[in-house]
Amino acid sequence: MKCFAFDFDGVLVDSYSCLPSVYKKLAEYFGIENDEFVKEAIMLEDKYDAMEIFDKRIWWKDFFKKYGIMNVNEAMQIYWDERIKESKIMENCVETLRWLKGKSILAIVAGDDGIKSMKRKRIEKSRLAEFFEEILIVNEDINSKLDGILYLMKKYGLKEKEIIFIDDKPMPINQVKNKLKDVITIKMEFQSILKEAWKGKCNADLKIKSLIELKNLF
Repeated sequence: MKCFAFDFDGVLVDSYSCLPSVYKKLAEYFGIENDEFVKEAIMLEDKYDAMEIFDKRIWWKDFFKKYGIMNVNEAMQIYWDERIKESKIMENCVETLRWLKGKSILAIVAGDDGIKSMKRKRIEKSRLAEFFEEILIVNEDINSKLDGILYLMKKYGLKEKEIIFIDDKPMPINQVKNKLKDVITIKMEFQSILKEAWKGKCNADLKIKSLIELKNLF
C-alpha cells in the first residue's frame, strides 16, 4: 500500500466529546445560567454538521440572539480556542503514524471548519502535521475528499488499489467508493456525541475501532 489518506476529526483526534464543555464555557463567559443552552447548541451542531454547514456563524446568529449573545465573532474565538485545547489525539494514533511513516505516503484529507485556515491551524496545534507529506482541506485546497484522493493519485502516480482512505462518516466513504471502486476504504467506528452525520449505510471495505488495527491489517 503506497498511500494512507486520513480524515482528521473522528479519526486522528476526538474533537467531539469536548463539545458540551466548550458550550458550557461559552455560556459561563456570556453569563447564561440556562442548561437548555448547552443542550440546544449540541442539537443544532449535530443538525448542521450532518448538512455539512461548518460555518457556525450561519446558525449561531439566530441561536445566540435568543440567549442575548450579540458578538458572534467573540464567541467564535472562544469556541475554537476551547475546542482546540480540549481535543484529544486518538488512542494509538501517534504509534500508528510513526510505524507507517517512511513505509507509505501519509496524507490528511479533511473537511473544512467554516473559517479559512482553521482546520490547518488545528492540525498544526495537534502536533500531528509532522507525520504527513500532504495536508488537503476541502474548500481550501480541494473541492471534496474524492477530489483529494484524485489529486494524490495524479501527483504520486498511484493506482486506486494502492490507496487506503480512512474516515469516520459514511458519506465521504461512499462518495469515494462509488467513483473509485478499487480504493480501499476503512471506516473508523468512532462514537461521537453527535449522531446525524454517522447514520446511514456505509460501503467501506473494512471497519476498525482503533488505528492500531492498521498495523495488523497491512
